[in-house]
Amino acid sequence: MQLSWQKENIGLWRKEMSSSSTGLAEWENSTFCKILRVTLTAKTDATSSLEADCVHLKDLEADLKQSNAPLLLTSTSLDAAFFERLNIPFSGQESGFGYLVECYRSVTSIQESTKTNARTLPPGCGRSLEDLKKSIVSYSGLILSPTDMLEEKQQQSCLRQACTLLSKSMGSPAGFPVGFLQEVIAEIDEDVLGDVFTPIINSTIVHPSSINLFNCLRPLVCLQNITTVPALARLLAKNPRFNPKDAKNGMDLQNKMLLGPYLALTTNGKDPRFAVAQQRSQAITDTRARISNLQATVAAVLFNMLKSGPATQDIVLDWAANIMRLNIERRKMHFNPNNVSSLGTTLTGFLLGKKNDRIDYSICTRLSATPADLEKLAKSLPVSIKGDKKGGDSKKKKFNMVTEMFFLTMETLQLGYIRSLQ
Repeated sequence: MQLSWQKENIGLWRKEMSSSSTGLAEWENSTFCKILRVTLTAKTDATSSLEADCVHLKDLEADLKQSNAPLLLTSTSLDAAFFERLNIPFSGQESGFGYLVECYRSVTSIQESTKTNARTLPPGCGRSLEDLKKSIVSYSGLILSPTDMLEEKQQQSCLRQACTLLSKSMGSPAGFPVGFLQEVIAEIDEDVLGDVFTPIINSTIVHPSSINLFNCLRPLVCLQNITTVPALARLLAKNPRFNPKDAKNGMDLQNKMLLGPYLALTTNGKDPRFAVAQQRSQAITDTRARISNLQATVAAVLFNMLKSGPATQDIVLDWAANIMRLNIERRKMHFNPNNVSSLGTTLTGFLLGKKNDRIDYSICTRLSATPADLEKLAKSLPVSIKGDKKGGDSKKKKFNMVTEMFFLTMETLQLGYIRSLQ
């Protein structure tokens, strides 16, 4: 509904702008009213279905009449227009935030059109559109922040709309426009960033019994989109559910960790197509694709976090090491399955990647070193690495991230590497 309105709106705008020569104020009024879906005149005067769908800004109209100003929506009256429109109830499932996102799409499309029609447009229209775009971004950040501008019910609706948009691919018609999220984050004070996005991050926390391979991607895509912004990736890393410190064992960690239920997902063979010989091949192919998408999305979340700064890198590495420590019982031949999770094995796909052509495991005869191997390795190390004879080295340096990942990968292999469907 919104997208079809947007296309018709922009097409009508192009026709109107190409067939008439107007001043900047008249151009701003015509363009802004169509983008914001508002009008300064009563609907009885509407000449098209688009105008009939526009919301009448009665307060702004009264203010302009009282000040003897022209009934035109221009750059100087944008704040009043936004404030009044956002406090008028929206129809259906639309919220104030979703409305602003659609306005942003319309501005972006019209900006592209002005590049080809610049000669027929009044001077200054490019700057006017940029001012409108900045206002849309500013109010998007404002209504997501804890302010008195909207009622609590309206603000909750905006947060739910943000979650829905974040669960779709960036740049798609159903998701955020490219660059929109980054611009909105820049408008939100860092002090309240956690108040805005922590509820959205917490909405991706699910119970293991509530997700499967068919419905797991929506919250994961939300996390993937959130972590594309470094500030939000750091916020996710600081979330207590990302790497809980109170877990008693691997299974407890899997249940408490934000990513735990997703990392533990696999096929259980309950798909009815597996029982039908003619459908089994297609079921296997479909399951492999779903598992591949799941692994790729989890990896994208973690890699986005690794790119957000050294502090977040340390948290992600500690997260992986925590999984290793709490699943150490997997080294035993007989271990209690209630004390370990599947995280230790699933994590290998993240550490090694889907495929690593640089490593050849065909010549490996074991996955752990013997004491003799370690002693031989220690003797071969240079003095600069072993340190002095007293056992101390004041110039000891911290391992870089690649080395840390190598160590974690080797530890994962020792805990048991189960190949995923390929």
